[in-house]
Amino acid sequence: MNVAAGLLRTARPRQWAKNVLVFAAPLAAGILGHEDVWWRLIVIFVAFCALSSGGYFVNDALDVDRDRVHPKKRFRPIAMGVVSHSAALASGAVLFGLGFALAAWMNWQVLVIGVAYVALTVSYSSWLKHEPVVEMVLLAGAFVLRAAAGGEAVGVTLSPWFTVVVSFGALLVVAGKRYAEQMAQGAASTITRRVLASYPPGFLRFVWAMSATITVTGYCLWALLPGKGPLIPAPWPEISIVPFVVGILRYVMLLEAGAGEAPEDVFLRDRVLQLSGVAWVAIYVIGLYAF
Repeated sequence: MNVAAGLLRTARPRQWAKNVLVFAAPLAAGILGHEDVWWRLIVIFVAFCALSSGGYFVNDALDVDRDRVHPKKRFRPIAMGVVSHSAALASGAVLFGLGFALAAWMNWQVLVIGVAYVALTVSYSSWLKHEPVVEMVLLAGAFVLRAAAGGEAVGVTLSPWFTVVVSFGALLVVAGKRYAEQMAQGAASTITRRVLASYPPGFLRFVWAMSATITVTGYCLWALLPGKGPLIPAPWPEISIVPFVVGILRYVMLLEAGAGEAPEDVFLRDRVLQLSGVAWVAIYVIGLYAF
C-alpha cells in the first residue's frame, strides 16, 4: 500500500453512505423536485463527506496504539505506518477546512452545524469515546446533525417526530454495533475498545431493543396522527408503516445474530433489508409526489 492509497483508505469512502441523511428532511418535506434543491444537497453531502473523513483521520491518529492490537484495525494505514501521524492530522485539517468552506457557502446555519459536528467527533475521538452511554449518544447525535444540515441547506425545519425517528434509529445502529463488538471480541474487546468493559451483559441488548421500539412508535405516530404526519394522502402513510417495521425487525434479527459490527455491511449485504428499504422509499415517494 502506497501513501496515496493509505490516505484514501483512511478517509473511509464506504462510510460516506451515512451522509445520505442530508437528503432525508427535504425528501420528507416533499421539496426534492423544487428548483436549486438538488445541487444544494449535493454540496452539503460533499461537505459532510469531507468533515466525516477528517474525523476519521483524527480518530485513527489518536487511537493508533489501540488499533495496533486490534485483529482488524491493525491493518489501518496509520497503524501500519503507511500514513504518518503528522500526515494524518494535516489531512484531517485540510478536509475540515474544505467541509467548512462548503458549509459556509450554503449559509451560516449549516456552517454552525458543521462546526458542531466536528466538535462532537473530535471530542469523541479525544476522550468521550471512553464514557459509557455518553459515547453512544454522541454518535447518534452525529446522525441527527447530518439530517439537520440537509434541512437547513434548503430551509426545512426538522419536525419533532422526524427528530425522534432519526435519533433513536441512530441509537439503534450504534448500540447494535457495540453489542456485536462485545460479542465478537469477547475479553479482547476491553483492550481494543475500553468502554465495552463498562457495559453489563444485557445492557446493550436493552438499549437497541428500546431504541427499536421508540423508532417504530415514533414513525407510527408520525404517519397516523391527523395533522402530525407527512403531507401525503391516505392510505400511503399507513401502508408505509409495513416496510418500515419489516426493515426494523430484520435489522434487529441481524443484531441478535451479532452481525451489526459494521452497519454499512449489514445494509449492503442483506437483501430483505434492502427490499424493505426500497419498498418504503417507493411507497413514501409515490404518496408524496404523485398525488
